[in-house]
Parts: sequence; C-alpha cells; structure tokens
Amino acid sequence: MKQPLIKLSMSEARSKLTRLHNLLKPGQVVEITKRGNPYARIELVGDTDRFESVLKSIDALPEPEEKLQPVAENYKSLLYGNNI
Repeated sequence: MKQPLIKLSMSEARSKLTRLHNLLKPGQVVEITKRGNPYARIELVGDTDRFESVLKSIDALPEPEEKLQPVAENYKSLLYGNNI
C-alpha cells in the first residue's frame, strides 16, 4: 500500500528540512511546492536509526597507544596548580 503524499510549501520544507527523518516513515513521499506548483519530491527510503552512524563512528575511533589521564579529576590542578 502506498503511503499518502505529504505536501509542503518551499518555506515550510526549508524550516523542517533537518527534521524530515522524524516527520516521515520509510516509503513516505513529501512533495515540495513553489507558488502552488509541484517543485520537488523527497522520499524516505530505508529505515533510519539516528544514532547508528554515531555509534559506528565511535567504534571506528582508534585506541590510544598510551594510557589516558582522566581530565575531570585533575582539571583544577592542571589549571591552578596543586596549591588549591
């Protein structure tokens, strides 16, 4: 079954462009109109997981060669010295 067509004006689409993945379900189509005439169509193909790409990029980070120093415990001594 085909999803219903969602129509947005150019200004609405511009303001909602970064949130389209939240507004659409896979297979849904948005038609963008300019002065009432069809201008463009956007279709969400495939399933979206907002955090999948972030998790993949974190997993792809290389492991440090030396032991890391915890900054949260030592930031005051690093900024002001040991005489606090």
